[in-house]
Amino acid sequence: MYPSLETIVEAMHITEASAEVIKEIQQILGISVDGIVGQETLKAFADFKEKRYLDYPAYIGVSTAQSLIVHAEKHVVTEQLDNLPTKLIENAGTRTGKSVTLPVVGLVYVNEFIVPGIPLTWGEMTKNFDSGRIPNTQDIVRNIMALAVVFGKARAKYGKPIGVTSGYRPAALRIGVRNSQHIPGRAIDTCPLNRSDLRQWHSILMATPEFTAVGDAVHRGFVHTDIRPSNGGGQIRFGY
Repeated sequence: MYPSLETIVEAMHITEASAEVIKEIQQILGISVDGIVGQETLKAFADFKEKRYLDYPAYIGVSTAQSLIVHAEKHVVTEQLDNLPTKLIENAGTRTGKSVTLPVVGLVYVNEFIVPGIPLTWGEMTKNFDSGRIPNTQDIVRNIMALAVVFGKARAKYGKPIGVTSGYRPAALRIGVRNSQHIPGRAIDTCPLNRSDLRQWHSILMATPEFTAVGDAVHRGFVHTDIRPSNGGGQIRFGY
């Protein structure tokens, strides 16, 4: 949909970008589309980067290009606001509660940590093994486990309880955008149980480079993170 932005592989000053790239930027930012870098474009572009905590306000590279493309997807808030956690999960980390047999790992329990020692349960990622959210392929299970490892790094930096507002969401549920990273089990939306720490948590997630994308929904009560395949251009950042 944005073929010129997709071709960016090196950082450059926005005035050095082609007219086709500038037109796509202008279209995404909702300003006049003429392919010319004027004051309106410079300001809108700098404002976009500032809101996404992206450095170098007049430069575009891979991470900024991808952040623009993701921003254009118009992410919507769906189930996240219905699932803002308020308390710790009882029996978290134990082999208790509902159980299912999954590819790769075999029998697991709803209260069991996905990865031993990391406070993220199978129940949190699957809405307590809701019938429509049971991971059914090896790739999805492995993605969820890899995501848990990265989550654990950020959680260790924060050192306090974190709740999950949305985890694995199969395509059949028709929640969110069609290419959502929740579908293959690579995404998780979270918030601290202490809501006043949301901005701190957001900063920690941005400082965890293994998260290849971070979505700022602090004003809505959560932060999105995912481990989508990276092209080496740095962390993608977008808003809701």
